[in-house]
Amino acid sequence: GAGKAGREPAPTAARAPGAAREPGPSGRQASSEAAFRAFIQAVARATGEDPLAITLMLRVFSSGIYGLVAEPLCGEIPRCDRCPFSASCRFVLTRGRGLLPDGRATSAALLTGNPRDIADGDLIAFLLDGRDADSRSTAMVESFLKRVGSFHALVSEALAGRRPDLAGLDADRAARLACAVEIVRRYAEGPRRSGKAFRSAADFYEHFRLRLRDRKQEVFCVAMLDQKLRLIDDQEISAGTLTTTVVHPREVFAPAIQRRAASVALIHNHPSGDPTPSGEDRAITRRLLEAAEITGIGLLDHVIVGDGCFFSFVEKQLL
Repeated sequence: GAGKAGREPAPTAARAPGAAREPGPSGRQASSEAAFRAFIQAVARATGEDPLAITLMLRVFSSGIYGLVAEPLCGEIPRCDRCPFSASCRFVLTRGRGLLPDGRATSAALLTGNPRDIADGDLIAFLLDGRDADSRSTAMVESFLKRVGSFHALVSEALAGRRPDLAGLDADRAARLACAVEIVRRYAEGPRRSGKAFRSAADFYEHFRLRLRDRKQEVFCVAMLDQKLRLIDDQEISAGTLTTTVVHPREVFAPAIQRRAASVALIHNHPSGDPTPSGEDRAITRRLLEAAEITGIGLLDHVIVGDGCFFSFVEKQLL
């Protein structure tokens, strides 16, 4: 009607004479494809290789090929373990540093690299912030670790039955780190929950080493076992310089009698890292052996935990 007839056409922006038209999506795609074909031809001329072979190789890395490589080797998470060029790849050699944001580089190293090469700060920053972790995340974590000492110190606090100090982290990050510490603590006490039998001093060392390794004082523990040498429970008896007055037979055997243990094993650490028994260690062992004979509860062994090593009174024929 009249309304339509009187409607003015929408104004259009004027384009200067000779100005290039802005390419639309289809135009940009065509330009990209042309540049890709030109690149393939240049590589083919330089190498003497068939352009089709070069195209297929690039697709293996960039998008994958149905029926051959379902996922690209250099996709969102690089699959370096399957790449034939990983030995000379800059990404692998630098573990992604400078090529990916920190969190993504850590993710790639965890999945396809060597996790042992990841620094503590980067590892914990990834735990707290995931693939969004950046240099600020790492700096925050390193400042936190400097205050508490180390991640080992946090785990040692948990193994000693104390709540780790997570001050300085917000609630979400503190909860994630507390979760990781709790997982490590449960791993360290795994044999208790699995009912695994203790057949050698090495078994006691493995059960107690994480708990005692970083303790600054000598800590004396007793492990209570049933007739099949399965752990019923363990208990920390004393902490500090060990003497025969501090480690009293009553403190060792009272819980064993209460838990109806068939035998006990004595375990303590040497903060110096040297597990060689002192004269006091030998005296304590003799006194507790006499008490064991009176109570009828067997004294299985006395194991001293050192830095990556241990001493067994039974293996050295001192018990």
